Amino acid sequence: MRTLRIAVTVSFLVTGLAAQSSERFVVRPAPGDNAAFSPAIRAGGLVYVSSVMATDLKGDTKAQAKEIFEKLRNVLKQAGSSIDNIAIATVTLEQSEDLDDVDEVFRTEFKSDPPARTLVLGNMVRPGALLDIAVVAAPNGTPRRAILPAGWMKPPGPFSWAVLAGDTLYLSAMTPHNMKDGSYVRADITAQTITLMENAAQLLQAGGMSFDDTVSRRVNLRHRIDVRGGGWTHRRPSYFPAAITRWNDSSAPAAALTACVVGATSAFWIKLYALSNGLFTRARLSRSPPA
Repeated sequence: MRTLRIAVTVSFLVTGLAAQSSERFVVRPAPGDNAAFSPAIRAGGLVYVSSVMATDLKGDTKAQAKEIFEKLRNVLKQAGSSIDNIAIATVTLEQSEDLDDVDEVFRTEFKSDPPARTLVLGNMVRPGALLDIAVVAAPNGTPRRAILPAGWMKPPGPFSWAVLAGDTLYLSAMTPHNMKDGSYVRADITAQTITLMENAAQLLQAGGMSFDDTVSRRVNLRHRIDVRGGGWTHRRPSYFPAAITRWNDSSAPAAALTACVVGATSAFWIKLYALSNGLFTRARLSRSPPA
């Protein structure tokens, strides 16, 4: 099983607020559930579902994943959506070697056009839990389609490179590789950043978006030193290539910068995420390189 140490993650978001509904609907916790958060909220033409863990923690990863999807099915139904309407899923795994079991469950749940996906490795807050899943879905009746740019290889797992739900485009996280043949870009962070930004540009274009639509971005760095004291801003530090800063001062998206380590070894310094929609763009990229 390949393990990864990721240096950078970038995320974008694009959204058509003019077409979104102002309705806000809250799915309430079940009786006796004292959670300090709502299971789901429908707002702005999307359904946001809090991360879900299994209740029966004696089962293996596959059993827990199946239970999680049953819970998601119930919550989404209450919010006026469904499993088939999921645009992006964020999966947090305790152990990277369990990904194959999670993929098997995803293939069962999504027969075609699976959601975009972000994969994170981390410790669960509940002992015995092996994973949790959070999703964003489109309400029933909202157009939804997977995005595959011309000439790109198909995703190597049960996820889509990007999903357009209504006027919002969600991009799966990606490590730097050639999208035509899956070959890795084994180079320094600058070259890998350029690769990821070029890939993101193609996905955004295929979804009818551009970097000008971006309203937020998220960057995960392998080492804090990788910002070289300049920070990750829309004003291009000398360390980062021009490709990473396609916004001017007035239109630059909000940004978040974190340092993270995933796995033990990797040739990758950067990881990119993206999400976009109509008037604005949000981008989020996840997932390790193709097997």
